[in-house]
Amino acid sequence: MKYVIVLLMFFTLAGTGCTSVDYGSLSPSKANLTNIVVVNDTGKNDTIAFSLDYSIENFHSSDPSPYRCSVQFILEDKRSYGSALDASGSACEIKDQQGTLVMAWPVPLNTTQVQRSRLAKDLELPLRYFIAIHQLTGPRSSTIIGKSDVVTRSISNEE
Repeated sequence: MKYVIVLLMFFTLAGTGCTSVDYGSLSPSKANLTNIVVVNDTGKNDTIAFSLDYSIENFHSSDPSPYRCSVQFILEDKRSYGSALDASGSACEIKDQQGTLVMAWPVPLNTTQVQRSRLAKDLELPLRYFIAIHQLTGPRSSTIIGKSDVVTRSISNEE
């Protein structure tokens, strides 16, 4: 009897507690990034702190939000590498049509030894990056809808 009650509670909660957004059905937005200030870019292998103002045209209000931000580091083959997590390990989720972001982002050279060896060999030096706002297009995919100019940072990938 206990098992039947537990199973009924589980299926009831599972059926009512989950909402999903079909990100692929959302029309494309466009983000504008302005007043970008790099607050801390000392050239050390630590973090990049920045602030910026943003506004999103054709904004979609949903929960969870379809908008994320990232710092994209340019690789030697001209692709970019980014992470959806800031220096504190939090996701950069954008919930408002316009506002100000103040973020600290880890530099790929400031990671575990395994990641460092994998990423450092592919990073273009001097280190170059840009700040991007993405719109989710699926559970694990997104499109960049706005980005800053590329910033160059004198830094080596050696410790």
